[in-house]
Formats: sequence, C-alpha cells, structure tokens
Amino acid sequence: MNVITLKSWEEFESKIEALGKKLQYLRPLFRGQKKSEWSLDTTLERSGAVDYSVEKYFRNIISARRKVETVTGKKWEVSEDFKQDENYVYAPQGYEFMVYLRHHGFPSPLLDWSRSPYIAAFFAFHHADPKISEFVAIFEYIEDIGFGKLSDRSESRISTCGPWISTDKRHFLQQSEYTVCRKQVRNPNGTFGDIYTKHQDVFARGDEEQDILTKYLIPSSERERVLRKLQLMNITSYSLFESIESLLELIALDVIN
Repeated sequence: MNVITLKSWEEFESKIEALGKKLQYLRPLFRGQKKSEWSLDTTLERSGAVDYSVEKYFRNIISARRKVETVTGKKWEVSEDFKQDENYVYAPQGYEFMVYLRHHGFPSPLLDWSRSPYIAAFFAFHHADPKISEFVAIFEYIEDIGFGKLSDRSESRISTCGPWISTDKRHFLQQSEYTVCRKQVRNPNGTFGDIYTKHQDVFARGDEEQDILTKYLIPSSERERVLRKLQLMNITSYSLFESIESLLELIALDVIN
C-alpha cells in the first residue's frame, strides 16, 4: 500500500485529476474513513466475525430475509440452495439482498466503495474531529491494470461485485460498488469450504499489477472547508441518504453556522 500525506484538500484534488489523465480506461474505487488509523475492515469483521464461513453467512441472510420480508412487505428472489463459487469471479450468492442488508446496518462481508472520490471525501470528513485524529483517510483501489487477475483459492482473493443491481436506493445515490475477500480452507471434517477473509491480507502482498491500494492522508482541520465545497456540489448527508435526520442536519449546518 502506498501512503501519501497531503497538506491540503487542493493537493488531493490535484492527485485525482492527475490520476484521471493517467488511467483513462481504468475506474478506481474510493473509500473515505474519518480516522486515518483505521484499517479496511468490513462491518462483519468489526462485529467480531473474522474468517467467517461463506455458507454459514448465506444461511444467516436467508433467515434474515424471511423476517425482513414480513416487516417490509418487499420480496427478495434468493434461492435457498447454496452454491459454491469455484473461482471467486462472481459476487456472493444473494448479493443484491446482502447490499440491502449492508445499507441498513446488518453486519456484512461487503466492503463498500464509491466510484466518486468526492463522495468518499464526504464520508471521510463528515464526522471527522481534529482533536481525535489529525488526518482523515481516502483510499483508492484499482483491481488490476488491464492484465486480469491471478490467484490461488488457498490465498485470499478480492472480487469486485459490480454496481448494476436492484437494491436499496442509497446504493445509487452514493455511486456504490462493493468488494469481498474470500479463500478456501480445509474444514475439521476434511472437506473444503470458503471463508470471508480480511482485505488487508491481500493488500499486504504488495502486488504491482493487481489489487493496488493508495491511502491519501488529508488534515482533519480541512473539514469545514471541504464540506462547504461538497455542499456546492450537492454532496450532503441528505443527497446521499434522503432521510429526515439527514435533511435536518443539512438545515442545521446552514442555520446554526
């Protein structure tokens, strides 16, 4: 992972502009985090479930689906027959429903990104506090540089899952995409199964042609200036979530400040 420490927001914009000219045919993904010290962990990992069985997680969401459908009245077309992905090329089974659950707080092995560096910047600066962390972090991820990906199933592999799905509206408002990291392990009974693993395991390998990660550190003290600029671009909590709470937050920003 390449770590770049910047002095200002404008330096970050210059980096992004230069990246766009250099990688005309590649589409990096971006993720913002309010504390630069945080690693790239999924919400499933944050809940304490590390190296979690892919099949077990699938059974969990099938159980959750019945309850969600009862409460919301929305039906999800998810086969209850688990199918193992032999090559880790595709998104996990039940992907669309997994995204819906992810957006509503259910622990997920999906790591969420945005195709927009500015939306990633909003999530980095929105709740940033210079008294707690000197820098925010914006991550830039490039899956490969055009030569495809090579991996062994016994090693962790990151897969991008694609944006075009029918799921929660927030997915499109936030220009979201997701990655998932999996590998094959031998079970105690001698059979083989898949587990969700940490993205950091892949990034630690430092490959130069695939899974390329850059971490930009931007001073947290830039928060108010950056959020004001993003507001002019209509990137606000309300435009990204469309909830009453986010609308009132936007109004308070104008009225109180």
